[in-house]
Amino acid sequence: MSAIQPTYVIGYAPSGRGDDALALGLALGELAGAFQIVATVVPWRGELMDLDRRQRLVAGDTARLRLEIRDRLTGHDWEARTILRDSAAQALAELAEHESAQLIVLGGTRHGRGGRALLGSTTESVLGGAPCAVAVAPHGYARKPGRGLENIAVAFDGSAESERALEAAIGIAEPLGARITLCAVAGAPRYGYREAWETISRGECETRDERRKRRMLERRLRWMPAGTRAGARVVVGVTGATLADLSAGFDLMLVGSRGYGPLRRTVLGSATRRLLAEGRCPVIVTPRGSSGEPLRMRGGVRENGSVLGAGPGLGAD
Repeated sequence: MSAIQPTYVIGYAPSGRGDDALALGLALGELAGAFQIVATVVPWRGELMDLDRRQRLVAGDTARLRLEIRDRLTGHDWEARTILRDSAAQALAELAEHESAQLIVLGGTRHGRGGRALLGSTTESVLGGAPCAVAVAPHGYARKPGRGLENIAVAFDGSAESERALEAAIGIAEPLGARITLCAVAGAPRYGYREAWETISRGECETRDERRKRRMLERRLRWMPAGTRAGARVVVGVTGATLADLSAGFDLMLVGSRGYGPLRRTVLGSATRRLLAEGRCPVIVTPRGSSGEPLRMRGGVRENGSVLGAGPGLGAD
């Protein structure tokens, strides 16, 4: 049996968003010892181009891409690829599936009218059904001073999906000695006048949902691997907006896919979509199903053509 090197796909474009994706991809790839494919997608209409011209275009664009980024990838195991395709999202997803990649890394958000944050169309489309985990770097991440991965948050609700996100976070935290914070969002209380008065008169500060989620996090902390630096935080609010606000205090936040949809695919819910759009730190969305640590930070082995995971099958948000 021999160790398998993970493969990460970095979606790159010659813009600030491309630099953001590259900065995050290199940080995660270096930690995992991953083979990194830096891919750029060029719009192409096949019926207007013969095969020879297509091959020359791909070769030329790939050579320019390699020259543009090679200084930033010194010491990394990588290659550059140019893909001619009308749909960048489909091209990146197909590349990740063909290469059995563990992660796709994409650039950050852009802002619409009134400062409202919006996901770029390619990013949202990739996230809508990627075959592996997807990491999204926030706008301006490459220019952020003192980037690190020392303070990691996991959106945790006790589901198999959030357990899978936690498994990925542990894989990142272990080699760094980073701290993991399990974050749960409790719903705001809905009291009538009488219930509110009785609650205040008894001196109760926590809602029933807060108490339930705090106990859940405390139980989960007791089962963390020995030596893991970990804590918990429960906040009352609307899930997506609250997680986005919390993200400002972390270097990285992980969240699971929703618990339905195709197995081993990422499936976004409204809370995760809002976190990705408005989050202040990089966010990783882990896929559903399969076994082992999703990003393969701790490696895996191949025996008779199969991948053996680091632990039991866990789910993702």
